[in-house]
Amino acid sequence: MVLRVVTPPNRLPFIKTYEDGHREGLLMDMLPKLLETAGINDTVNFLLAKDNNPDGFIDAFNEDQADLALYPVIIGKGIQAQAQQTAAFLNGGLQLLVRKKERDSDQIFTFLAPFSAYLWICIICSALAVFVVWIIIGKLSPLGTYTVRRMRRIDSPDEEVKEFAIESATESFLLEAWMALVGQALIPRGRSWAVWIVSLSWGLFGVIVLSAYTANLAAILADGNFDPAISNVADLLRVNGTAAVLKGGQNYAYVRTTGDPALQLLQPNIVQSPTYDIGYDWVQSGEIDALIAPDSYLLPYMARPPCNTQVVGPYFGIGSMALAVPLNSTLLTRINTAIYRLGETGYIDGLYTKWIIHSDTCEMPSVVPQVQAPQLGISAFRGLWYMLFAFMVLAFIHVGLENLLIMVLHRRPKLRAKVEHLMEKVIGDGSSVFEEEKARDEEKIPPSKTSPAVSSPPETSGATNRRTADDMKSEEAGDAVLNSLKLARWY
Repeated sequence: MVLRVVTPPNRLPFIKTYEDGHREGLLMDMLPKLLETAGINDTVNFLLAKDNNPDGFIDAFNEDQADLALYPVIIGKGIQAQAQQTAAFLNGGLQLLVRKKERDSDQIFTFLAPFSAYLWICIICSALAVFVVWIIIGKLSPLGTYTVRRMRRIDSPDEEVKEFAIESATESFLLEAWMALVGQALIPRGRSWAVWIVSLSWGLFGVIVLSAYTANLAAILADGNFDPAISNVADLLRVNGTAAVLKGGQNYAYVRTTGDPALQLLQPNIVQSPTYDIGYDWVQSGEIDALIAPDSYLLPYMARPPCNTQVVGPYFGIGSMALAVPLNSTLLTRINTAIYRLGETGYIDGLYTKWIIHSDTCEMPSVVPQVQAPQLGISAFRGLWYMLFAFMVLAFIHVGLENLLIMVLHRRPKLRAKVEHLMEKVIGDGSSVFEEEKARDEEKIPPSKTSPAVSSPPETSGATNRRTADDMKSEEAGDAVLNSLKLARWY
């Protein structure tokens, strides 16, 4: 028995016929395995189609000269009255082949490319806003920018240890805001959770922004020195671009009759190309802006020097590939079963990698990029600003609760006394620690790791203590702060 197979003159990467009759390509590699899996042991005789048209096998079927068309036939192609299509051996769709514009490698501000200008401005304004909020919270909160210093005279071991509330300077809040953006968030000053809440949310904001910037900058630098000027059909419409489609093929019929609104608007700017090679040359010369074809046809052109073209955009339209047999052929069921089995074993995927992904001389990506890494804008981080605003509101609510607590305790001395007594019973007021310090000093015993060392003031500590007390807004405010610091132990 003889199996008559008709092939096109040139349909790379699927098949190519040389002058000496030698054929090669993805389908030529697939054919022996396909026939073996289908249990077809007939001798294969090849027939060359009369022309290179996508429907060139139809004449061979009509004249009963072929039993199988080794053609990449697009699924859905209008040949149902003349031939039958097999199961798809390759799934895909239409995409665009465009020329990349050369990126200026001498740009000084390439490091700013990951973010849009508006996003950079918003990040800077956010840092300034956090700086202002920190200052406001520090002024409003009784614990906001206060720390505790415990002092006693060295030459007077019997003198009682005194606690002083020292107001920290706020000039470094701006530095803390910038440090958080570069991944070096500082420990927030002050004892108020209102300050810490803003610090934690701003630190998280900085980590996410820094991660996004690093990833996008790496993608931009790794993409080489080229950028695609057009990445989808919408970009073609925006620049009033021209696209080419293979002449007389199913793809041309699709783009001319489709209901896709974008393609309908593009129809006046669609031209027909005699061959894919001519369409590729038009893209290179700038006569057209894009070549529309199934991705399996376009990908090999990316591998052609000077390697300045790229397949872009999501799949649209039709593009899955199948073989064809004459009407009422007994081979259809066996070939379909074989195609399914080869797909399950990954054999066809291996051929796809060999003939399409790793074709020719240019380095091809293992995964075809559908879109370029975009320049991030404000909308990409909208949720972060919502989070930051919510945490700021929470911080101000906390400040209000702190002041309310202090006000209530000052107006109700009995309640304050009960709270302080309860705290002393639960966690102590710290006096035992100071007594242990004094005993160690007298016995000259080294301080233990579990007991905090008491800071010793210089010889002028008495004056320093007096100045510090004088700088307090009032004695009542000082008492309020000290009592608040004790209450802060509950946090």
